[in-house]
Amino acid sequence: MLNVDDDLDNKHKGVIDREHRGDSAQIDDRLEEIYRRLNHTDPVDCAQIINKDEDAITHAQNYMREHKQAIISDNVFVELTQNCEIFKTRRGYHTKPLSAIENKFPVAFQIAMYRDVEQVERLLRAIYFPQNLYCIHVEMMSHEAYIAISSIAACFPNVFLSSKRTKVVWGAFGNLELYLNCMSDLVMFYRGRWKYFINLTGQEFPLKTNAEIVAILRTLNGTNDIAGSESAAKGLTYRWNFLWDENRHMQPIPKQPPPHNLVMHKGTVYGVFSRRFVEFLMEDEVAQDFLDWCKTTANPDEHFFNTLNHNPHINAPGQFEGTSFQEDAHRPNSISKAVIWGDNKNRHCYGKFVRTVCIYGIKDLPFLVQSPYLFANKFDYSFEPVGYTCLERHMLKKTLNPELSNLDMSHYENLLNVQLGRHNGI
Repeated sequence: MLNVDDDLDNKHKGVIDREHRGDSAQIDDRLEEIYRRLNHTDPVDCAQIINKDEDAITHAQNYMREHKQAIISDNVFVELTQNCEIFKTRRGYHTKPLSAIENKFPVAFQIAMYRDVEQVERLLRAIYFPQNLYCIHVEMMSHEAYIAISSIAACFPNVFLSSKRTKVVWGAFGNLELYLNCMSDLVMFYRGRWKYFINLTGQEFPLKTNAEIVAILRTLNGTNDIAGSESAAKGLTYRWNFLWDENRHMQPIPKQPPPHNLVMHKGTVYGVFSRRFVEFLMEDEVAQDFLDWCKTTANPDEHFFNTLNHNPHINAPGQFEGTSFQEDAHRPNSISKAVIWGDNKNRHCYGKFVRTVCIYGIKDLPFLVQSPYLFANKFDYSFEPVGYTCLERHMLKKTLNPELSNLDMSHYENLLNVQLGRHNGI
C-alpha cells in the first residue's frame, strides 16, 4: 500500500485528528460516517501522480475502477451544519489569515452553481479565509441545492447567497445577470471591504494558494484581467444586429448600434476584476446604458465585460490600453482560468470533453499544477475523483507550507495588460 500522507502536512493532520476525536462524542454515528466519507483519503500517491509516475497513475486508475465514489446528497449538508462549529472544525476550514499581507488584501469570490453541493463545499473550503468575501449564486431551479448551500453559508459571517436569483438559459441574459447579482451585493453591502473580484463556477478548483493569488493581484495593481478581442467579435455580429428575447430566440427586428460609440469585443464571462471596475459596472452611465442594450443581444456574457474593458475612450478603471493587435496577442495569456477547449491543438485533454470543454482527469494534474493560471475549469468530481482529491491535497499542502511556493512573479509582471495599464491602484 502506498503512503497516503507523503504530500500532506503531518502536523496539520495531527491537529485535525485530535479535534475530530474531541468532537466525535457530540454527533451521532450516522453523521460521523458522513464526515468520514467527506474527509476520506484515497490510498494513492498524489505526489507521484503529479510527477507523472506511470505506476502511481496505473494504481490510481485501477483503484477508481474498483471503488466507485459515493456521492453525498445535498440534504445531508443541512444536517451537518446544525452545529456550525463542529462542521467547520471537522471540515478543516481556516479560522484566521495566514499572513498580514493576506489580511490586508481581502478578495471577493463568486461561486455560480446549480448542482453538486458536495463539490461546491469542497471548492469553498479550498478558497475560504475569514478576511475574504464569498457570494454564492444558486440557479433559480435548484431548490434542494439552494437550501443546502444556505445552511452552509449561515455558518460563516463572510459567506452569503446573492440577494437576487436568476433563471439561467444558455446564451440568454441570465448567464450574465447571475454575476451582476453578486457584484451588486458586494458594491452595495460590502463597499470598500475587498480589493478584487474573481468569478467562479462550482466546477472549478484553485491552482494557486490564497497567498499566491494575493501576490498576483498586487502585481496587477488595479488592472483587470478580462480577455477581449475585436477581431473575434466581427464574425458574431448576428448576436447584436437583431433583437433577441429572454429565451435566446432571434427576432427579425434590426437593433441599434451599441451606445457611446463602443466597439464590440468577444471573450468569456470569467476574469479578474478590480473593485473600481466593478463599481464602474454598477454605477457608471456608460456601463448601465450598455447593459440595457445588451439585454436584447445573444450571449451577452461573452461581450459585456469584455467590451467595457477594451474601449479606452470610456476610461474604465483598470481597462486594457492596447491596440486590437495587442488584444489578440494577450488573449491566450489571460490568467484567470486554465480551460482546454475542443479546438485547442496546443494542449491535450487527458480527461474527457463535455460540450467542447475538457473535464480534467488525473493525467492532467502535471499540467495544471505547473500552469500560471489561478483556477482550473472544469472538474466533475464523479469523473476520475482521485484527480480532484489529489489537487485538493496538493493545494492544502502548499497553503500550509508557503515555502513550497514556486511562483514565477515575472510571468505576471510581464503580462501585457499590466505593462500597458495605467496602474490605477487599489
